[in-house]
Amino acid sequence: MKIHFVSIVLDGMPNLPAHLPVFNTLSCDWDWHIVEGVARNVSCTKWCKPLMPRLSIDGTTEYLDAIKSHKRVKVYRKPLWEGKIEMVNAPLREIHEPGLLMERDGDETWRADQIEKIVRMFEACPDKDTAQFKCRYYVGPDIVITSDNTYGNHHDYEWYRAWRWTPGQLFTTHEPPKMGGSLGRKFSVQETSQAGLVFEHYAYATPEAVAFKEYYYGYSGALAEWTRLQGAKFPVKLKDYLSWIKDESTADKL
Repeated sequence: MKIHFVSIVLDGMPNLPAHLPVFNTLSCDWDWHIVEGVARNVSCTKWCKPLMPRLSIDGTTEYLDAIKSHKRVKVYRKPLWEGKIEMVNAPLREIHEPGLLMERDGDETWRADQIEKIVRMFEACPDKDTAQFKCRYYVGPDIVITSDNTYGNHHDYEWYRAWRWTPGQLFTTHEPPKMGGSLGRKFSVQETSQAGLVFEHYAYATPEAVAFKEYYYGYSGALAEWTRLQGAKFPVKLKDYLSWIKDESTADKL
């Protein structure tokens, strides 16, 4: 079963270059589709703050230029896309063979053995057409959320990342990702977690990532709050440090 990775990206450093060395070790057939640029805030992201049309300014554009000659890498670019749904669907309109589709955000990493296990699971269970996962969610370079089914790992809608795909299927939403034509016969969070399929999610691992989200998501004072969290005495309740978190999620040092 061929696997197609789809990543949408704007300023994806420093994590984006971690993907290709892993993909290059895979024994299965694969392609990596990378869509770069600003997404207009429409549909499921209309609550976010607008960004001026542009490509990346942190070295991502130069990195993509360096790898786009790779026979398995395909780069799609516009300074302004008509929303994130247009971005994730752009590669799907160019794929003409069925296979497995995986969404790969720039700040998420998987090991090669995990990816190959996902392929084997779908091959062994033709009745399943999607998979939901848990992640190790970073709120600092070495700080992760330790609670389950709270902020960072809500089981009711996070994290759908793999679909059995046929040409013509398109995403209907991006946050959370939903695939048109999917019957929702899924590998559950419990099944994938028990199989060791928990990915690393560096969502708030760097001050640059936090500063971007402070503007884009409208989290006033996020960088100052995050900086205070880095010096906390762990474990902690995140709502005591990060004002946009309202539930009972907890965090600790790795």
